[in-house]
Parts: sequence; C-alpha cells; structure tokens
Amino acid sequence: MVAMVLVLVLSLTPSFLGGQDWSGFSFHAIAAVAAWTPFGAPWAIPADVASGAWGLAAARLAIVAVVIAVGLPLYRRLLDRAMTTVGSDGGSSTSRSTRLPIVARLVGRGVSPGAAAVAGRSLRYWRGDPRYLVQAFSLIFLPVVPIVMAVLISNQETGVDRATAVSWAVLAVAPLMAWVGAWAVHDDVAYDSTAFWLHVAADVRGIDDRWGRALGVLLWLVPVTVVLAIATPALGGRAALVPAVLGLTLALLGAGTGVSGVFSAAVPYPAPPPGTNPMSNQTGAMGATFVAQLGSFVVLGVVVIPTALTLIPVFAVGAAWGWLTLVVGLATGVAAAVVGLRWGGRILDRRRVVMLTTIRSWPKH
Repeated sequence: MVAMVLVLVLSLTPSFLGGQDWSGFSFHAIAAVAAWTPFGAPWAIPADVASGAWGLAAARLAIVAVVIAVGLPLYRRLLDRAMTTVGSDGGSSTSRSTRLPIVARLVGRGVSPGAAAVAGRSLRYWRGDPRYLVQAFSLIFLPVVPIVMAVLISNQETGVDRATAVSWAVLAVAPLMAWVGAWAVHDDVAYDSTAFWLHVAADVRGIDDRWGRALGVLLWLVPVTVVLAIATPALGGRAALVPAVLGLTLALLGAGTGVSGVFSAAVPYPAPPPGTNPMSNQTGAMGATFVAQLGSFVVLGVVVIPTALTLIPVFAVGAAWGWLTLVVGLATGVAAAVVGLRWGGRILDRRRVVMLTTIRSWPKH
C-alpha cells in the first residue's frame, strides 16, 4: 500500500508541475525564508561568505550550532532508549498498564475483557510500531491522489473545469480511506510474529481476538472517515450527495473489517517482523500472499456491490436517492463486519496452533 502511494505521487508530480503557470512565481523568496530554517541555514552559509555577508553567515552558523546543541542530546537519548528497551515503551508492566485507560472504558461499555485488551494493544501498535505508522502515514496521503488526478485532468486539453473536477474528486476521499484503512489489517496476525503464542497460551477466544483487532482500527478510522464523508462533499459544493458518500463509506468500512477478520485468520502471509525495516520485502509464501491480497480485494468488492448499485439512481435520477445508499450501506457494513469477525473467530479457534507454527517457519520470525 505504501509503495502504491509513493509510485502514484511520484509519477503524477512531474505532470502536475508541468501543467502549472509559474509566471510571477519567485523561488528566491522561498530560498530566502528557507535560509533561516535549520534545514536551509547550512547551505546558505557558503553563499553568504562568497558575497561577503559575514554577519548573515555568522547568524546562520549560530542557528546550526543551536540546533546541534539541542538536537544531539535528544538524539542520543532516543538512540539509547531504542537500543536498550524492548517494544515501543520501556518501564514496568504497571506503568504500561496505566497507559491503556481505553481498556477499562471499553469493558465499562460492555466489551469483553479479552477483546478490550487486544484492542488496547492494537491501539498502542498504531501509535508506536513503525510498521503500523508507515501504513497510517500512507493513509494520510492516499486521499490526495484523486484530487491530484482531477487537477491533472483539468490541466489537459479536455475542456474540464478544474473546480468541477476537484468537486467530484473529493467525493472519493472518504470511501478510499475507508476501503484501504479497513483492508490494511487483513494480515494483522502476521505483525504479531511469534508473540502470537501469548494468544494461544492464554486461550484467547477467536471472537475476542477478531473484535479486539477490529476495534483497534475502527475506534479512530470511523470518526475520521465519517467526518470526511460529511465535510468533503459539503466543501466541494455537493452537500446533497453527503448521504450517498456516507453510505458507501460505511459499507466499505464494515466490509473491509469483516473481510480482514476472515483472511487474517485463514491466509496469513509473511510480514516484516518486529524491529525490522517496515518497508523490507519478505520472502516465501508467495502463493499465500497473492491469494490473501487479491482474494480479499475481490471479496470486499463483491460485498459492497449492493451498495454500489444504489448509486445508479443517485446520479441518474436525483441526489435524494442517496438516503437509500446510506441505509443499504449501513446495513451492509454492519452485517459484513459481524459475519466476517464471527467467521474469522471460528477459523482462529481451529487454526491458532497451526498459525503459530506457520509464523515460526517464516524467515527472521
């Protein structure tokens, strides 16, 4: 997913820059401001010396010295902590447990203790594990892709007005984030690596594992995507389409959650082990990787077909039909999530020992 985002952004950037009108744009103004930042000051000093501006050179050298004096001790502390502690947080188990108040709140709202514990740990992963942070980072930039593509299309000799193209493109922001965000955890068990033995030894119920991992994503992904589904059509001047966009977003959230719950239990494939480069390639089990990624995408698409079909009258007849999309999307999302997580839980109950054995056989795990 990260590689896809990077490739799209890098491939579209030259066309985007080439289609802009740069007349009257001053790069010197940007350079003048950047020269007073920690990133630009070192590179501006030689030019100041060459031009005889010794006062400016001394001032920028002082900026560099201050940054080094402040940043080097902080870097050494971070490096020492990273090299001498295990996991994203050091300290005792008591101090770590106090950082998970979400567990108590979930239990207080009726979530089983097992599912709440898994959800709390999953939230910590999303907050501190580089492998999850890379995925979260890519999710932030992924919705930009349709907007950039709309700008590029409007730059070509197509006669498409840029404002119109962007107003339609923003409608895809929330559904796209919901789709990829919910699908991103379809191999979540593999990220546990051999630590999955704790689930086996503690006899964690499969349904608790599935719901816990799902809550770890949905607790932050649902608010973000719902706000985007409401705000982006309104800001794009198409507020009448909010119900349709929201319905499709909820369908993709629920379907992605249910499909991920099944595939992460049925077809796990190698993922970067803890402590390694999150962008590293994993060898082995190419067949399982292909089946899990392609299969989960296809199944997710099939599940949301009923909701997608309700969009036809929205654009063919009128935006009022978007309320039908909202109802169908909500029902589809809830049903897909419940059925998928329960099914995945049953699969996990049967296969957890086999899964642990499979994970132990992967290189570097």
